[in-house]
Amino acid sequence: MTFEVVFILTITVLALIAFASDRVAPDVVALLVMVSLMVSGILSPSEGISGFSNPATITILAFFFVSLALEKSGAIRYIGDILLKLSNNNLMVDVLLITSIAGISSAFINTTAVVIVFLPIVLRLGRMKGISPTLLLMPLSFGAIIGGASTTIGTSTNLIISEAATHSGGEALAVFEFTHIGIFLFVILIIYMMFASKYILKARKIEDDLLQDYDLRSYITELTLDKSCPWIGKKISDIPAFRSLNISVLDIERNENEIVLPDLHEVLMEGDRLMIRVNPKNY
Repeated sequence: MTFEVVFILTITVLALIAFASDRVAPDVVALLVMVSLMVSGILSPSEGISGFSNPATITILAFFFVSLALEKSGAIRYIGDILLKLSNNNLMVDVLLITSIAGISSAFINTTAVVIVFLPIVLRLGRMKGISPTLLLMPLSFGAIIGGASTTIGTSTNLIISEAATHSGGEALAVFEFTHIGIFLFVILIIYMMFASKYILKARKIEDDLLQDYDLRSYITELTLDKSCPWIGKKISDIPAFRSLNISVLDIERNENEIVLPDLHEVLMEGDRLMIRVNPKNY
């Protein structure tokens, strides 16, 4: 076994351990792997950084910007409002709506972004209807996964495969190259999720347990604006703290009304109760 093979296997094992331990940021691990391969001489500097100019990498980055723009513009909020309006006291109907909306959205938006954006909406829906999040989050997750895998642009994996195909002498995958297969699997998923949520899944967790288990309280919290708050009367986009700490307002409770995923032009008022998402590392 040559030195190159041993070195690459060692780097791969160490990278997997670092990813699994979650003690080092994934982007730092990836950069360390790249630098190690260049320093060892296995890759030349030009080969090591060639991935940054890869069309698939640029496309994935662009879709993250698109996802952020859709969230900030209020488009996702509009979809969330539709979900809350169409939902009723029938669990199977709610599962159908969540799975369908998540799947359709993730076919054109990054799957992770879809789950992150719809997570507070689904939790709010569960609390409003007295439904355990266990019965709603799995349809959200699996719907987003299959929906994203149904198009070339829905997930970064498909983009990378399409780029690899062109480098191997084949043709790039069309956007809807395998969507017909995805639709078939998606229909099966919807039927299964509607049945499973009713007869198989067990409502074992309440929302507080879920937030604790997944450490969501470290990222999502609530604020109530009293009369002395300097934010009153200002638009969300005009509050410097929100920009500097990258705080996202997920929900506003105002009197008897609720504003889900408010846009940046929403004016805050006294007594507003804000649900915000922020990374503690920003502090």
